[in-house]
Amino acid sequence: MSKHSKWTIGCIVAAALYLGGTWSASRLAHARVQELAERMAAQSNGLLRISESASTPGFFSSIEDVTFALDGPAAQASALLTGGEPFTFTVHNVIQHGPLPGLRSVGMARIQSSIVMKDELRERLNAALGAEQPFAVVVTLGWFGSAQIGITSPALSAQLPNGGGALEWQGLTARADIAPHFKNFSITATAPGLKLTRTDSANMSFSGLSFTGDFTPRFEELYVGDGELKIESLDAQPTAATGDQVHVEDAAYRFQATAADEYYDVAAQMGVGLFRSSFPLQNVRLDFAFKHLHGPTLAALNRTVRQATGARNAANAADADAAMANINAIQDAAMELLRHSPEFALNQFGFGAERGDLKITAHARFEQLTEQDIQAGFESALKKLALDADFDAARPLLDHWPQQATAPAIKSQAAQFEQQGYLTREGERLKAHIELRHGVLSVNGKKLGGG
Repeated sequence: MSKHSKWTIGCIVAAALYLGGTWSASRLAHARVQELAERMAAQSNGLLRISESASTPGFFSSIEDVTFALDGPAAQASALLTGGEPFTFTVHNVIQHGPLPGLRSVGMARIQSSIVMKDELRERLNAALGAEQPFAVVVTLGWFGSAQIGITSPALSAQLPNGGGALEWQGLTARADIAPHFKNFSITATAPGLKLTRTDSANMSFSGLSFTGDFTPRFEELYVGDGELKIESLDAQPTAATGDQVHVEDAAYRFQATAADEYYDVAAQMGVGLFRSSFPLQNVRLDFAFKHLHGPTLAALNRTVRQATGARNAANAADADAAMANINAIQDAAMELLRHSPEFALNQFGFGAERGDLKITAHARFEQLTEQDIQAGFESALKKLALDADFDAARPLLDHWPQQATAPAIKSQAAQFEQQGYLTREGERLKAHIELRHGVLSVNGKKLGGG
């Protein structure tokens, strides 16, 4: 066989393999797009449902249109606003089939997505923003089930309707990496800034927004992993003379969820480096955690809440019997969660000011909760709630409270509590230990109420 013949046969075989791969990719890609759409609806906690989907097949490229409708309370709200049917929108997916989709990447498929809007809305958006699509979404599907989603938004400047003000948006970049079968996914996103100037209400701006997160599904409805949201600065300026300007620096929200066996813990830390309004505060912190939550029961509670607020139940919201049935279903699921002795910890709430700092910690749990207590309902179970909390503040802070309007009352109340023994002095600090046992609240051993 000549060299030329071998090359010819090789090219034919390569072309056949490529075309075969493209044919396989076209079939698999549509199934994956539908799977992504169903996952999106499922993870919306009852806010979205798929109302329609349609495919336009092709060999090297094809189209998949998926129409979403608002569901549950969101559907009710949109119907009230529009005076008609709940709001719907269509995601138009142009799918380029692999193995070299569009000759721009390697994978099963490359999908460019856009939102299809009614002509009137599209024209208004184009007139306001100078663009019909303020977001661009590109999805790359891997051969073995992975997916990468990229979202970008260009910098935009727009005038609000009816001379209502102006919007300056500095763009957004986001990426999500999804492991095969949704076993794990990670998200990163950055938005350099936004400035909203209104003529009839508060102005607002932020800069340096970012989010990172890495999550793994557990118990079907929940996730373990951690995430962090940061904002470098945030400003709000009321236009009315009565409002106070708000300025925030170095804001962060961090959360972490872990699971061991069947139990689920979730912790959150919120902090602000500087908060300034009518008075300045530094190092504002709120750290709390829910511990020993029974994962399968919490997942079932989440499903119950979603089902109770779904479209079918929302349509019967005016029916008192249906509404009460939903409330009872949620209450029963919540009481089931109490069987596993969940705990709450306020690790710290506090802040600093010119004259000192203040912090509060607390821990709540149920002690000796019996089946009889659970069967009797929430009020009976509440009597088994045990709470320990500690208050610790600098005496000069309470004597010179930074908010002038409430400063005299705070100083007077602190002095009264100290005289009554509800606050004890340790050097330049005032402290209190609060306990709740069997429905009886006490402060520094002094009972405040009975049960």
